[in-house]
This record gives sequence, C-alpha cells and structure tokens, in this order.
Amino acid sequence: MEIGYWGIKGIAEPVRWSVLALGLHATEKNPASREEWAESKKALHTDFPNLPYLKDGDFVLTESSAIPVYLAHKAGKPEFFGKDFKDQAIVRQIEGVLGDIRSSLFKVFGAENPGENFQGLVTGEGAIAIKLGYLNKFLGDKHFFLGYLTWTDLQFAYLAEMIDSLAASFGHKSIIAHHAHLHGLTTRVHDHEALKARVVAGHDLPYMPPAMLKFKLFTYKETLAFNSQ
Repeated sequence: MEIGYWGIKGIAEPVRWSVLALGLHATEKNPASREEWAESKKALHTDFPNLPYLKDGDFVLTESSAIPVYLAHKAGKPEFFGKDFKDQAIVRQIEGVLGDIRSSLFKVFGAENPGENFQGLVTGEGAIAIKLGYLNKFLGDKHFFLGYLTWTDLQFAYLAEMIDSLAASFGHKSIIAHHAHLHGLTTRVHDHEALKARVVAGHDLPYMPPAMLKFKLFTYKETLAFNSQ
C-alpha cells in the first residue's frame, strides 16, 4: 500500500498512526511541490483526487476520514471503529466532538490575534475548554475512550499534540496536563508499542507549512522542551 501526502503532519498523521496500530505496512509518497502533485494525481485514476490518498493495488481512496475505515477492514480489525453498533455510534459521537475542537483550532491559524484567540478557546468557558472537560469526564479511568483502542484515541492524541504545541507557541504550558485522564490517554497512545517510533520520528515535523502561518508554530519537539523548563 501507498500513502500520499505532503511531508508534514497535517491531517494525515493520525492516518499514518492507524496503519501502524492495525499492524499494516505502507510506503509513503510526499510530493515536493504543487506542480509535482498535479502530475502525480493524474496517475491515481480516481474521481476524487486529493491528499491524503491511499493506494492499494488498483484501489485508490481519498479523504482522511475514509482511509482508516478501509485500513481497519483490510487488517481484519473492524473493532477499530467499535465492537458493536452502540460502540460504533459512540466512536462517531466522539469524532464529532473532536471535529468541533479541530474546527476551533483551525480558526486560530487565521485569526488577527491568534494568541488571544487561542487563550479564549482553552480557558474558562471557551469552546475547546468545555469540550476537553466533556472528554475527560467521559474517559474517566478507562485506558481508552471505549476501553480498547479505536480510531478516536489516535485522533485525540494527535489533537492533544496540536493543542499543546499552540499553547507553547504562545508561551503557555501544557493545556492537556490540566486534564489528568486525557493526559494519560495521550501518553498511552504515544507510548504504544506499534506507534512510539513513528511518534518520536515525527517530533520535528511541522504541523502545517510555516509559510502559511502568521506566527511560529512550535514542533512537538520544541513543545516538549518548553514544557520541561
């Protein structure tokens, strides 16, 4: 199998993690420019060319929400999206909450005063602060949101990285550390036997192209160093 995406974390990092968590193997193709991508996508022969993409033989799939579903069934582990219909619905529910958090984070990148915008989201009755409180309570003492590893755990651990990297970029210590259960979940995902090497290898990768941002967004390596001070 082949995963195609820019050479950054972006929206593809949880997809990369899911390949490993499911015991699969995929090579990766990183277009070096938009021109290279324009040429590469012609060879995909898909009606929906986009990044990231998954190529498995003649089968091509795009969209970061669809690819993990295919991977779970490819690996014979559909429980990655819930063991029964109730758990599957809960996975989708948590995905919705995480989507709200992601949308709020992306607004920071384009805000006139990104530091103030971020601070308002993660403190008090801020949109992200409220959602993190819900998730922390739901997780409780469980090791994972459903009690076993699912796609939502990987999604959250990556969002936690981004939240703390934004916090460090604006001079604030870890936000996730204030939510003990969520902090534990993030650590368990990062330390997962199948994921740890990739997580560490990605410490230096930018989340987004630096030229697109109005501020310096810390890498996770810089974030860890800042929080250890």
